[in-house]
Amino acid sequence: MYHGILHKLTTLGDVDGVRSCLRAGVDPNEEVDEATALFVSLKLGHLKIARALLSARADINLAGRKFKVTPLVAFSGTGCLDPVQWLVRAEADVNHPTSHTNFQALHFASMTGHVDVVRFLLQASADINAVVNEQQGKRKGTRMTALEYAREEGHKECARLRAQAQTLM
Repeated sequence: MYHGILHKLTTLGDVDGVRSCLRAGVDPNEEVDEATALFVSLKLGHLKIARALLSARADINLAGRKFKVTPLVAFSGTGCLDPVQWLVRAEADVNHPTSHTNFQALHFASMTGHVDVVRFLLQASADINAVVNEQQGKRKGTRMTALEYAREEGHKECARLRAQAQTLM
């Protein structure tokens, strides 16, 4: 098989072609341009392809090599609720940390102010006490929760939801 053929077929929305590649032994976790086919399928809304990839043992919690975030973390930060919901329902780990910093989906959604995603992740039992160990930038050396990110970035509704979840514990 050719390098990247799975991604090309995924981009085209060719479900049968993707299934043929997977039956032929193409790695469902192969990365092309810093993304797995699962990430690409969800980004483009090709849910049948995403299901085929998971059936072929694509790792739903695989973090990309370059950015080191899982699809759930990436989509949480963009505010795209549909793929976030799909991933959680397909058993993505809502508390799966990124590499060495422990950055999780709730942190990214809170930092970027995506209220619907924060609400959904909280309902899906995201860890409200998880702490990120900042490694770079203005926060280097600090430890922050999702609530602190939301407050620092001025996302009051995200901070309110997160604080409200804390009081319910």
